[in-house]
Amino acid sequence: MLVIADDLGYGDAGFCGGDLATPRLDALAAESLVLDRFYAAPMCTPARAQLMTGKHAVHLGIYQNFKPDSRAGLAPGETTLAARLSEAGYRTALVGKWHLGHARKGQRPGARGFDTSYGHLAGWIDYFTHEVEGRLDWHRDGERLDETGYATDLIAAEAVRVIEEHDARQPLFLVVAFNAPHAPLQAPGDEAGRGPRRTYAAMVESLDRGVGEVARALEVAGLADETLLWFLSDNGANPKYGGSNGELAGGKYTCREGGVRVPSFLRWPGRIEPGRTSTFVGVVDLAPTLEAQAGQPPRSEADGVDVLGTLPAGDRPAARPLLFAVDRDKVRRRAVLRPPWKLIEERRDDGVTRRLFDVLADPREERDLAEERAGLVAELAELLP
Repeated sequence: MLVIADDLGYGDAGFCGGDLATPRLDALAAESLVLDRFYAAPMCTPARAQLMTGKHAVHLGIYQNFKPDSRAGLAPGETTLAARLSEAGYRTALVGKWHLGHARKGQRPGARGFDTSYGHLAGWIDYFTHEVEGRLDWHRDGERLDETGYATDLIAAEAVRVIEEHDARQPLFLVVAFNAPHAPLQAPGDEAGRGPRRTYAAMVESLDRGVGEVARALEVAGLADETLLWFLSDNGANPKYGGSNGELAGGKYTCREGGVRVPSFLRWPGRIEPGRTSTFVGVVDLAPTLEAQAGQPPRSEADGVDVLGTLPAGDRPAARPLLFAVDRDKVRRRAVLRPPWKLIEERRDDGVTRRLFDVLADPREERDLAEERAGLVAELAELLP
């Protein structure tokens, strides 16, 4: 099972040292292996594309979010994690946010490996009306659904229903992709004048409660000890809308640590020992890891690797570099992380800048070593698209 938060930052989640109340997430994390160096993407669509394919977004040609009026989608030739697990005999269900294409039926979850789906196809939905730019974006199995309720609560309730009604004789791959705490800033029982951080905190509280309900449903169904539960955020928080990345530099839409290093943990009782690890893991590793557990052979085209055999392992470098990319506000941002080194490149109309950081020794990315290590900069730059 995958449980995905939307824009939850390192300075938000309690189990990462954040200052918001996340008691249910913290309790689950205490029973889990916390991934202290888990890397996602600078924004939503690239992260989800990597999660579903095991390939870097730059190799998929995805550098931005798919907007509500876009006809773009994950390329038809890309085989998804859901499709591969379906081939392995799993029932597959998506509850919540998709954001990998919506204009054509062939881009939607039902055509990309999911037996059932519920929730929204694009991003930035209204939590109460479930609309995006004035149009309803709430669906069940591809059909529009006019339903009342706070979106985070509805997603949690649907995930609980899927678990309760599941026939345990068949393995289940369930993706619970919450929209919270992504903007717009709308909390249940919202009060005017509360302020961005307090409203955001209330949204995180709803997310935390929803995750707790899903975990409780697994317990009641007798599935908790049989379930690999992987929790993650798709990218770092956006401080503009109340989120916090703690002491990490930058945030959503950047390749700095605050934009791509996110909260994550793995819970699998009896199979994964609880604790913490500083092993570098990327969202690109998720599909290869889960497919391996389902008995599927490795994909030759995958950029990620099966990481379960290497966890926990201290500060072990990644077996492959991790790549990040985002095109926004007329700036082309690219980064490569080959631990402990991260090279960040920014291209504007007036030129190119490159900065080099040792993220182990300097997690706040305060000391640019590009001039001192010019040879390493040139070597890492060769890995950028």
